Amino acid sequence: MARNKERLSLDDLPMISHYMRSRPLLARCGYNSAKRRLWKRLLYLFKWAFLSQFGLTLVTSVSQFGPQYAMYRLLLFLERRQQVTQEGYIMWLWVLGLASSMFFNSVAESQLSWMSWSQLAIPIRALLSILISTKSMRRKDTKGAHKSMHVASAGGLSAAESRLSDSLGEGPALTKDPEITASKTPPNITQGTSNLVAVDSKRVSDFASLCWFFPASTVRLILSVCFLYSLIGWASLLAGLLAWLLTVPINAFVSKRYSHLQGHLMAARDRRLAVLTQALQSIRQIKFCAHERRWRAKISQEREQELAVQWKAFVYQAGLFCLLTSGPLMLSTVALLTYACLHKTLLPSVAFTTIAILGHLEFTMTVIPQLITDAIAAWVSLSRIEEYLNAPETEVDELAGRIALPQALDERFDHKATQDNWIISSLKAYVAQTPFIENATIRDNITFGLPLDQTRYQKTVSVCALTKDLEVFSDGDLTDLGATGINLSGGQRWRISFARALYSRAGILILDGILSSLDSQVGRHIVEEALTSDLAEGRTRILVTHLIDLCRSMTAYAVVLGHGSVEYAGSVEGLNRNPRLKGVTQPDADENELVRRTVMEGDSVKELSGVKCHGGYENPT
Repeated sequence: MARNKERLSLDDLPMISHYMRSRPLLARCGYNSAKRRLWKRLLYLFKWAFLSQFGLTLVTSVSQFGPQYAMYRLLLFLERRQQVTQEGYIMWLWVLGLASSMFFNSVAESQLSWMSWSQLAIPIRALLSILISTKSMRRKDTKGAHKSMHVASAGGLSAAESRLSDSLGEGPALTKDPEITASKTPPNITQGTSNLVAVDSKRVSDFASLCWFFPASTVRLILSVCFLYSLIGWASLLAGLLAWLLTVPINAFVSKRYSHLQGHLMAARDRRLAVLTQALQSIRQIKFCAHERRWRAKISQEREQELAVQWKAFVYQAGLFCLLTSGPLMLSTVALLTYACLHKTLLPSVAFTTIAILGHLEFTMTVIPQLITDAIAAWVSLSRIEEYLNAPETEVDELAGRIALPQALDERFDHKATQDNWIISSLKAYVAQTPFIENATIRDNITFGLPLDQTRYQKTVSVCALTKDLEVFSDGDLTDLGATGINLSGGQRWRISFARALYSRAGILILDGILSSLDSQVGRHIVEEALTSDLAEGRTRILVTHLIDLCRSMTAYAVVLGHGSVEYAGSVEGLNRNPRLKGVTQPDADENELVRRTVMEGDSVKELSGVKCHGGYENPT
């Protein structure tokens, strides 16, 4: 094909098999197969590929000694050519055997490399990436609640006040030891996900494509020792092996230390990315409060800790490579020197063949420590991925149940939608804790692909308290928003996300804490003007909130969650009469004061004081 077309493009390459794509791989692996360890699931899923890899490894490991044996017989024939002048054709047979064995070994190794990458490395990385991505969509973003609770217990502050203080750059001092800091800090969800996909999954897939070196090295080591024994004897061979074994304890210590540093290095990277992302998301508040120096020092300290661990890792990595080169060199030098001293001679057939076999042995002994290092790094990465996949997906992970909802329509005909048929009862709209903002204009973020109905659109903007915000922007609702709404405040992102749900055709609205980042006036406006307006009429509204007083009189059904279970489910009147839930219906004055003192838009007060109630607004009919 390359000869006919002179140049190959991506379209000329064969398509990836359907069974190697992410969706079939996820279906075969099973997302919720938590009873079996991840490495066992991978071995079982790709068992035939690993068996084929092992079979080809045995073939290539044995065939690799074909050229050395042919060369030995050829040199031996040349040394005795005066005694066997009548059998010259044998020499040409060994020459032909040398060429054919080299060709066969090259083809077998190429096939082994292709199979390792196409059937193991690429599918395993695709599978791990889709598992991590699926988990990230299901996992709840806790935004550092554990850290806030820890600081609160240590300093005597409430969890909410600690969270606000830390967000403003006034958090506790960081630990000076970079290794201790990295090992004791829980990984941030968003940054940990990026590292798991970009770094950890690649390490695991790369090792899967190269793990055949372990059986290959074992077979080559056994055959090399047997071949060398027949050439130079036990004395020379043991002398060379003894010189190499002197480096093994040092190699083991350096490898163990390098593995230890790899775990700390990945944790330090997670911390640094977490601080950077937090600074970027709160850049408006940082500039407003003039905390640039404090955040710059915080970011620099995280970077210095990462570089300190990285420097130690580089030092031990350099030591490993030094040991890799010195060990095999001592083996060949001491073995040949001992043979020459014992036999007082060194024939070409013995010398050249021994050097060639020692070359294979040196390569094998060089690869084994590097493989051990890669295996340790891959195991650390696999453990990180498994820990992430086994983490709880919600704060009430112990709860289980089934919710039956109408199936969505295949064809919605949005271009034919009118005021009379706008709402589709089977559709759902979800406003998450972390608002989703598309890299588009404000209008496009609200309409979200639906046709523009000026009356409905203007009313949505008004009830969501966005009118004054649009007046501030020079381009109004045609203002382009950056990625994740970087040029918006936290409250604006929430209100735009809620406006999108309100403008949508969904008959079921699921709102996860939309009142948490709004002040009391705006929150009351949203409840009275949006959630109970004619735009919400005929729609089921499920609201997760802790601001009970705002929505109690308008709520038809209430659910209280606590301690991993449902504490109450029923009418609001029954909730008010329940003496055990008096603290829910009558929140403390300190908590209300904390809500009023919340100055950072985008900080979820739901995280600070906890989820108190799930309220549901339903169609009275």
